[in-house]
Order: sequence, then structure tokens, then C-alpha cells
Amino acid sequence: MRRRWWRWVAGGLVALLLVVGGIGLQPGAAITLWRRAEYLRAGARAHMLRVGDQNLAWIEMGDPEADPVLLVHGLRGESTVLLALARVLVERGYRVVAIDLPGHGRSPRPKPGFDIGRAATLVARATERLLPGPQRPVIVGHSMGGWIVALAALEHPELYSRVVLISSAGTIFDPPSYPLLLPRTTSEARGGMPLLFDDPPWVPGPILWLAAQRDPRTSLDLLRSAADGRYLLEGLLGAMVPPALVIWGEGDRLIPVASGRRIAAELGAPLLIVPHAGHMVVWEASEIVGNGIADFLERPAPPPLP
Repeated sequence: MRRRWWRWVAGGLVALLLVVGGIGLQPGAAITLWRRAEYLRAGARAHMLRVGDQNLAWIEMGDPEADPVLLVHGLRGESTVLLALARVLVERGYRVVAIDLPGHGRSPRPKPGFDIGRAATLVARATERLLPGPQRPVIVGHSMGGWIVALAALEHPELYSRVVLISSAGTIFDPPSYPLLLPRTTSEARGGMPLLFDDPPWVPGPILWLAAQRDPRTSLDLLRSAADGRYLLEGLLGAMVPPALVIWGEGDRLIPVASGRRIAAELGAPLLIVPHAGHMVVWEASEIVGNGIADFLERPAPPPLP
């Protein structure tokens, strides 16, 4: 599907304005400007949804009548991070819906104490509201979003046709220090880039500064719940009902590919290892990841285990 040239031109001009002048803006205004530019370039339609006592931001792309795919981002991320992957899936004929978890992107902060279990319940409830049709969606989660997605699918298998976990957290590994996971300065943000990318790109200082200014409180709550071990996926994944696919960047320095092998083995799922890609494989290799997901979805579902 051809993208309209004016979207790329207009989005590029706004992004350039952000790079040149963003440092002089209020951080929130500059991030909003960048987000709108990315939505414009991708052709994403932005919405808000009330789920219980939480307002939840979401976007959609593609034909509303096409088979749905629901994307869930990771810690300190937002739906914008997944736009490159979404474009590939739309080009393969799917409708893509992506949410901003509470305290991320355009979604306001939840009440204090938000944890991985509450996030999984919220994602399941949002699925029922956003995609209530007879065609059950595929759910895709990246990083901590993969952990949340796995719990949602384990607790509500009837909601999802298939599950895709990309560089997913949820198993035991040695995490990096908090300043690398939740940078608060430009230097900390730059220091964390090798954890995220196999070949870290050069990013202008103002962009890193803006990224570091995002409110970390909800991310800290999620990290605390991750650290206490209540929601670990170890020993649970064998009960997953929807067929699953696991995708990992071969050069992931944040969550090692050995974790991906363990997750795939417990799920009995295929494992796609992407060379020359790190934890942000959804950015570095969005074409490979998107086409890998589409190929998986277009294969007949395996028979249920006896």
C-alpha cells in the first residue's frame, strides 16, 4: 500500500522542527509535537478509551475490516515506538491497533501501585472494548509488553487467536541498573543505547534530553512488581492456549537471547532470531519482524496439544 507523500513531507518537517527547537520548548509540548509528526507520517488515527477508572490512549492503522492485530509496547515506551512494525503489518493486509499503557505515551498515570498483573487485566479489558468482533485479534507484545501480553493470554485465552512475544521480559535474567533502564539525563540516555540497539544509532542530544524528561513513576511501579517475582512466567507458559511465536534480536544485550530460547521451549513455539538486531528489534529490523509475524499468521494453526 502506497503511503501518501505529503504525510512524509509534513511529518519530516515537524520532526526537523523538534530537533532544531525542541530543547527550548517545554518537554511535554516537544514530545507531543514529535508524536503527532510520527502519527502523520504513518497515517495513524489517534483515539482515547475509558476502561474502568483509566483513560487509555490508542491508535489504529489499516482497513477497519481487516483481521486485527493488537500491539503492546514495553517499559518507558509507547505505541509510537511500534509504528514501523505496524506499517509492515498494514502493508501485509492487517488492521493494527496499538495502545499506550497507563503512564506511557498519551495515557495518563494510573493510581499508585500499578503493577504487571493490573496491566495484564487492563489489556484484556481493553481488548474486549476495542476488538469485540467475531474475529479474535492476534496480540503482540514487546519487552515488558510481552510479559503483560503473556499474562493476559494465559488469563483470558478466549480473547486471542495467536500470541507473539518479542524480546519479552518475564523470565529470570540479570537486569541492568535503574539509571540505564530509566535514564533521567542525556548522558544516562546515551549510555543506555548499547543495551537497546545492536548498532546504536547517533541520536541528537535534544532528543535524548526530551526522552529522559518523561515521568518515570509508573515505570518504577512496574519495575518494582517485576522485581518481586509475583508474576514471573517461569513454569506458566506451558499452559498457553493460543498458538505463539517468539522473536528475538540476536544481539540483545538487555534480555539475552537465551531467555528467548527458554520461553520458546516452554511454549513449544517457533523462535525467530533476527541477526544484526538488539532489544529494539522492532525498530532495527521492523521489516523482518513484521513479515515474520505475517508469515506466522498465514500458516495454519497447529493442532492443540493432547
